[in-house]
Amino acid sequence: MTRSPRTPAGLLHGRTHGGARRPATFRALLAAVVGLPLLVGLATGSTAAAAPAPGTVATAEDDALAVTVQITAVTPAVLRPGEDLVVRATVRNDGETTIERPQASVLINRVRSTTRADLQAWTDLAPTAAAGRRVVQDALTGPLAPGSSAVVELTVPADAMGLLEYADAWGPRGLAVEVSDGSRRVGLQRTFLLWMTTDEPEPTRLSVLLPVVGPATTGAGEATTTTDDGTDQGTDATADATPGGTTPEESAAAQQLTAELEDLTGPQGRLTALLTITRTHPGVGWAVDPALLQQAAAGGTRAQDWVEQVTGTLTGRDVFALPWSDPDLSAAAHAGQGDLVGVARDLSAATSTDLVGVTPRTDLLWAPPTGTDKTTAALAAELGAGTLVVGPDLLAPTDEKVTAGARAAVDTDSGSIAALVPDATLDALLTDPTSVQAGATSATTVQRVLAETAIVSREDTTAVRHLLIAPGRAWQPDVPAVTAVLDALERASWVQVTPVSTLIGSSDTGAARTDLPASDRAETVMPVAEVQALTAAHDAAQAFATVSADPVTLLAGVDQSLVAPLAVAWREDPAGRALLVQQALADTRTRLTGLTIAPLSNAKIISARSPVRVVVRNDLPTDVTVQVELRPAKACLSTDGPVTATVAAGTEETVPVTLIAAANCDVRVDAVLTTTTGQVVAPVVTFVAWASPTIEDVGTIVVGVLLAVGLILGVVRTVRRGQSARRGARTEAEAIATGGVATVGVLGKSGPPTGATATTPPHPEEQR
Repeated sequence: MTRSPRTPAGLLHGRTHGGARRPATFRALLAAVVGLPLLVGLATGSTAAAAPAPGTVATAEDDALAVTVQITAVTPAVLRPGEDLVVRATVRNDGETTIERPQASVLINRVRSTTRADLQAWTDLAPTAAAGRRVVQDALTGPLAPGSSAVVELTVPADAMGLLEYADAWGPRGLAVEVSDGSRRVGLQRTFLLWMTTDEPEPTRLSVLLPVVGPATTGAGEATTTTDDGTDQGTDATADATPGGTTPEESAAAQQLTAELEDLTGPQGRLTALLTITRTHPGVGWAVDPALLQQAAAGGTRAQDWVEQVTGTLTGRDVFALPWSDPDLSAAAHAGQGDLVGVARDLSAATSTDLVGVTPRTDLLWAPPTGTDKTTAALAAELGAGTLVVGPDLLAPTDEKVTAGARAAVDTDSGSIAALVPDATLDALLTDPTSVQAGATSATTVQRVLAETAIVSREDTTAVRHLLIAPGRAWQPDVPAVTAVLDALERASWVQVTPVSTLIGSSDTGAARTDLPASDRAETVMPVAEVQALTAAHDAAQAFATVSADPVTLLAGVDQSLVAPLAVAWREDPAGRALLVQQALADTRTRLTGLTIAPLSNAKIISARSPVRVVVRNDLPTDVTVQVELRPAKACLSTDGPVTATVAAGTEETVPVTLIAAANCDVRVDAVLTTTTGQVVAPVVTFVAWASPTIEDVGTIVVGVLLAVGLILGVVRTVRRGQSARRGARTEAEAIATGGVATVGVLGKSGPPTGATATTPPHPEEQR
């Protein structure tokens, strides 16, 4: 790993607390030869070019010192003019020789860091490199033997700081605690001093979002509680609806899940730590998996108590409900099957608010830790989520000197979506500080976080930066350390802790960023074939449920069992996930059985129309409406079409279906049971029909057909020929002569209406 150039130790030693002043000529010569280049280098960030990227630590066994220094307190964390600085540290001799004359000193680099790269460069300097000007020094009470340790507390008087006090001078400076044996450095740790000279710094907005998810679940909605006598009581809400009840494998999985939840909600558990942190910091938001809350509510004593505390804690803060069981967006996107994620979102939306304490938002998705690419973002946009939380390693700004902020607009083939990008350094400082600085303590972490945010606030930009801290799903918080960091951020005058909803509603800063990978598939992601099989099973279940008057009861738990294997948590156990997929598919197939047609005997059809009595059995827990259809294999036999029937739960119904024979033939006939939309819902039953209708039946049919044809032809012939004009005229004249009314007129003409009064013929003279 790249390291900044070494600088001789003992540099820039000026006035010491209680010590003598060095000769001016010597000091001037020393500063001119060595000190000035170092200060210029620190001021211009020349060491930053060789510094590792944030989140990495430079190692230097050759520069290792015998004494380990751990800074445990910097008070105040933000220093103002006129205040004394108190630094406390623990020193331990890890060497093999005694430190005879141990002395502890505080060193300050008075040159303000101007970029975030400067901060990393300072902490990555070798232990033997220059660490600033000594402002105070004190001797330990005695020699420091191998393996022994001591606590030192050093107070730097306000007048010894030597820092400028004008308003724009505020910001971070390098700070270090050094242990020496005489004039030889034997130990050092670096951190930062926050110098504040103004009451109106430019604010930096900061949001904190915690993922609250549980262990991988089977999706059975079951957990077990242990009674006082040691027996297990199942609380599976769907067991009664599952044919055959709970299998031994499912029961074992439920007990294992209960045990894991009890550990996670115990005194040292991750879920307990998350709740503790949240309780004392109202600005912290949650992205919670409703499946976790349901499982905990049905779990052991600790888990149930944890859920009750959650309900009373989340009121008044941002809460987002993740899709049920936290499905893997990347797996669904790469398989082209986003429907299951949509099902998971619907399940979350239906979660009772009693478990959460508030009505959670459902417009946020959280990408998996790896494998997030353009396809994943496109699926999120297609689902209409609006917001996608991605990893801190994605969408990095192309200009490393400017902080891009947390919100980024991402264009996909399915539309635009707002991506929330956590700050990589702040995320690492909260979750694993030693990945940023070796030997980091709670105190040095607080100072580094304050330094990072201070530099962001000082960046020359017209846009207000909005940062995000969003740890990973498996984060195990160090509660005291995290609490110290969040407390410091809430007190910092240049930081404004705001809800995540404010970040979502803000505008993109427009900073140039790297693109999402075109394709990035994680090794442990669910195979495409498994995702497709789960989706097909869900589609089949939904189609089957249309037969029922109560489809929700019919398929209770099916959605959960099919969505559960897609959970991100199953990435850690691909083999177990594959078994769960097979179990979910088998369970779904079992759920789709219960409708049957009784076996049908071969039939001899001796009439033109013969009814076949089909017995339909319904072993489902709900009434069903089905269609019974007979499908002959040859045209010599036909039917009037499917017959609709309603069969009560747990009963059977005889449904008559008519077969129509037109000729002698032997025909294979399939008896099929379908939904009203044609989806087959029962095994097909086949029988053979020997059609031999009698001569009388056939003759009747033929004669009937001939008579019908003759009648039609006669009517057509009459219409086409019409009635003769002579016959029509004669009839009309006779009617007039007798004083009657003509009832039949010439074709195309009409006589008086029926029932009209006869007209008196005109007088011959009138005719003239």
